[in-house]
Amino acid sequence: MDGDVLQHASNNDPYYRRTFYLYDNGAVYCQKGMYWLDVHMGRYKHDWTYNCYCSGTPNPVCEPGTNYVNNCTDAVQYGNQWRGYTQY
Repeated sequence: MDGDVLQHASNNDPYYRRTFYLYDNGAVYCQKGMYWLDVHMGRYKHDWTYNCYCSGTPNPVCEPGTNYVNNCTDAVQYGNQWRGYTQY
């Protein structure tokens, strides 16, 4: 990515990544246009036993976390954020 992406570990410590693996799962109806991707933020949540389901993740059930971590909402509150990227 051209800019760092903020993520949080299971204990809510922040860390930044710029390099990701890209898996093309396709968008059947191309709702987002030709060039977009979703970044998996993780599935840690502080209160993981209460209604914890991170849709769109490989395993949607949350993992226990601490210090009020919530990867489900880390994904820019389910919104959009622009970043440039270079494909190698």
